[in-house]
Amino acid sequence: MTDEEIFEFLKKQEEELSKEPTYYVHYDPTCKKIVHFRNYLETTDKLPYVQFTEKDIDIPLDQFDVTNFRIVTEDGKPKLKKY
Repeated sequence: MTDEEIFEFLKKQEEELSKEPTYYVHYDPTCKKIVHFRNYLETTDKLPYVQFTEKDIDIPLDQFDVTNFRIVTEDGKPKLKKY
């Protein structure tokens, strides 16, 4: 690797670390029920998903229960809504 490639790699790594964690909410499109709520994607994921950050969720993550929430569309944007 050249010095420039190393610099670009480190710069990209620093940018990734400074971002807010992203959560991927996979849901069943027929009933909008949440199937997976996790901070990574897998190549085998087939269900649609929505990305959220912690500030997009109205309650603290330690109190968040996927069985009580559904994905809804409000103002053209997907949101988590208590069911």
